[in-house]
Amino acid sequence: VGTYPMETYCFYNMQIIWVEVNPFLEGTISTFIGSLPELLEFDVGDTKFSGTIPSEIGYAPKLELLYVYGTDIGGSIPTEIGQVSTLGRISLIDSQVGGTLPVEMAQLLNMRYLHLSESLLQGAVPTQFANMKKLEEVWLEGSDLIGNLDPIFCRSDQPLIDELDADCRDDGEDAARVACSCCTNCCFQGGGDCISSWESRPDPCHYGECVWCGDSRFASSCDKCLETGSPGEVANATMGAELCGASCAWDAEMETCGPRTDFE
Repeated sequence: VGTYPMETYCFYNMQIIWVEVNPFLEGTISTFIGSLPELLEFDVGDTKFSGTIPSEIGYAPKLELLYVYGTDIGGSIPTEIGQVSTLGRISLIDSQVGGTLPVEMAQLLNMRYLHLSESLLQGAVPTQFANMKKLEEVWLEGSDLIGNLDPIFCRSDQPLIDELDADCRDDGEDAARVACSCCTNCCFQGGGDCISSWESRPDPCHYGECVWCGDSRFASSCDKCLETGSPGEVANATMGAELCGASCAWDAEMETCGPRTDFE
């Protein structure tokens, strides 16, 4: 209850700031957060914190966790966040943070939990996010992010992500905002009514088993690469039953998997 004391930002040996789940606590993230060289975790989730994430966050050299979920914190993600190489957990769920994802975030090679759902983020996920090889959970549903996630998160040279959720479900009237064939859960636009991609995948077009490389190739998640004569075709019937481009769709009339064109 009340206002978070700004004086705590002067405790230069502070390692952990946890004030989460305090719905009556007001405050802001001070620019002095960059003056806390020992800070490891900063969690103000489910509070009445407001303001923005200051660019000085980039000067917190040991920060591993940044949670501002369920707050009124808005603005955009500062590009300086890419300087915090130790950062492994970010949660902006149900916050007012918007704008586009800065490409500098791709420098966060230790990122494991990227929770951005129900935020105001918009636009395409930078392709450079494919550099994040340690990701375990990526939650994007309910945001305004759009585009094709397959070349980013469904690559054959990248470990499969344990939980990858996005608005990749087609409701029959409006096309999905996101193409994501290795997503574990696909949701309707706005993050509603999510279902496992294993329940919704077409047959025999197996979601998540391979990605569309372009140039008439399908590359599987187990590092196989099948050269084909033309896009959408496979070398033989056996392989055809097993492989489908992650950016592809099942063509019932032709009875084959063909490359998607709506997210090119």
